[in-house]
Amino acid sequence: MKSLLRAIQQSFQTKLLITYAFLWLSLSGITGFVVYRAVYQGLEEKMGQQLIALGRLAAFSLEKQLPSQLQPDTVENTSSSQITDALQSLLNSGVIENLSILNPQGTVLANATGEAVEGFKSPLLTPPLLEQINRGVPLVLPVQMGDFGLLHQTAFIPMSNHLLLEVDADPNYLDILKQFRNLFLFLGLAGLALSAAVGTWVAKTILSPVKKVAQIAGSIAQGQYPEIPPVTREDELGQLVDSLRTMSHRIQDRETQLERMAQAQKEIAGGIAHEVRNPLGVIRGQAEWIAKKTKETPELINAAQKIETQVKNLNHLVTNFLEYSREPQLQKRWVELPALINEIEEGLGELIRQKNARLLKTVNSTESLWVDPALLSNTLLNLGRNALEAMPPGGTLTLGIEAQIESARFWVEDTGPGIPMESLDKIFHPFFSTKPTGTGLGLAFVEKAIRAHEGNIQVRNKPEGGAIFEITLPRRKP
Repeated sequence: MKSLLRAIQQSFQTKLLITYAFLWLSLSGITGFVVYRAVYQGLEEKMGQQLIALGRLAAFSLEKQLPSQLQPDTVENTSSSQITDALQSLLNSGVIENLSILNPQGTVLANATGEAVEGFKSPLLTPPLLEQINRGVPLVLPVQMGDFGLLHQTAFIPMSNHLLLEVDADPNYLDILKQFRNLFLFLGLAGLALSAAVGTWVAKTILSPVKKVAQIAGSIAQGQYPEIPPVTREDELGQLVDSLRTMSHRIQDRETQLERMAQAQKEIAGGIAHEVRNPLGVIRGQAEWIAKKTKETPELINAAQKIETQVKNLNHLVTNFLEYSREPQLQKRWVELPALINEIEEGLGELIRQKNARLLKTVNSTESLWVDPALLSNTLLNLGRNALEAMPPGGTLTLGIEAQIESARFWVEDTGPGIPMESLDKIFHPFFSTKPTGTGLGLAFVEKAIRAHEGNIQVRNKPEGGAIFEITLPRRKP
């Protein structure tokens, strides 16, 4: 269920179709219900008015045919068959199903079909309705659903001698209401099918191109540049595809230029390193020769050793510079996070003992990470050594790892003096160092290695003192 909801959240096409369906169903449902009720009630009212009109005609005819002796409370002295025949003669086939004569209290005195027993009081007549009819006002009741799904409607017409005429509509006559309801239901289903067809058309003509544009943009974001054919659309989507094609070509051209520049820089760096190393080798050789030839002159020996030390430092700087100018070639594999922390602890063991420092480890996961173990280990070792060197003896170094859903977080924390605020935004720049003897390439190497793993690194000072480096790496499968 969660995966389905997540897929819906990530799919613009699904969202748009669901929104379209919801809006259409809501709008059409409300509109259809209002129209249905209005038309249905109008039909019901018209049919009721027609039933009252027929009832009035029947009452007028009956008043002429009924014997004058007929009283409201009895049918004595009157032939029951004579009244029944009079009622039956007034049945209008297809509109009126039954006619009954009632007294002012609503009790049946006679009816045309014999279905209502004489003396039976109609349950439809409540005292308020009887009072209204006895005042000479004809009344029609709403259509009701009876047994076997048949519709019923009844009208009551006041007659002379305070008698009432009950007029029952023929269910076949009322079937028009059923037919209207079925027709409306059919139209609703047809509208739903039409909506589905329109939604499919919308998906094909609008959403499919949008999906293709999203795929093209995703490919460009991943560094892949598919061939985008020209489009004939002149709307916004066509303009967007043309813009993506132009952007793709420009990015490819820029990447080609950057690759050429990087290659040229590598060649220049290699050439400079070669040109620097050659004289450095000569200087170092001459310094060693001077040291051997001047054993009796301590000042010259000391000067020669200083020259040799500086030559080694320059040679080391040139080597690091060459290494930094190369792109790292990652050899990734699965590495367990606890094992990685243990390796860092072992590599820093000697320096920890020299600084009389305390090591705290926080490992909140036993998951594995898809990384280059050698490069990541050297990166963390570099951060750990920097932290130990920045702390006074007896400080505390904290190494932590925490695996999250899509990433893993590393942190290296110390109790040293922290990093000057003016240096925080330049700490990862090449050749920038806060150490008197630093080359300024150590942290630049660290950031480059993290970027090669598609991660990021941040540094901040703690309020209580010391600095903390945080690394976030994606947990992507190969």
